[in-house]
Amino acid sequence: METSNYTKENLEFLTVASETCKFLEQVKNKSQEDLLAVLTKLLPFLYFKTAVVPMPEVISDEETEHIVSEVDYENIRNQIADILGENDDFLDTMDDNMRYSDVPLVATISENLADVYQNLKDYIFCCQIGNDEVMNDALVNCLVEFKNYWGDKLLAALRALHQLRFVND
Repeated sequence: METSNYTKENLEFLTVASETCKFLEQVKNKSQEDLLAVLTKLLPFLYFKTAVVPMPEVISDEETEHIVSEVDYENIRNQIADILGENDDFLDTMDDNMRYSDVPLVATISENLADVYQNLKDYIFCCQIGNDEVMNDALVNCLVEFKNYWGDKLLAALRALHQLRFVND
């Protein structure tokens, strides 16, 4: 059986994904300045470490586990939103729905980061099970979701965080 989960790239991705989730789970008492300082460094690193992971082949027909509940998701989103306050909202001109709209679309940093968190945390949970097939297929799922969904959410949040930290000061 292919044990692609043990490549250097995969282990580095898992490490950065774990650190990202850990940080997002512990933001409650962070200042906005600290949040911006960490995320504007961590998110580009996460994007890079995800982008270099080779895509393994799916092993099983079974769907991978999803551990993040709606309560967990909302907890992460609300904590980030509370820290950012009115700075949570931003105009997302890259959203696919923008081409069908005459008005700018408002997005939130907190929701985009909660979306990233949800995918990463589900992957990390599957890795903790320790089964090679589960880990492999969870990685495939996480990378597909990165390509189709959360990679863009990460970049949108990063653009907005960049504006807050470096442009709007």
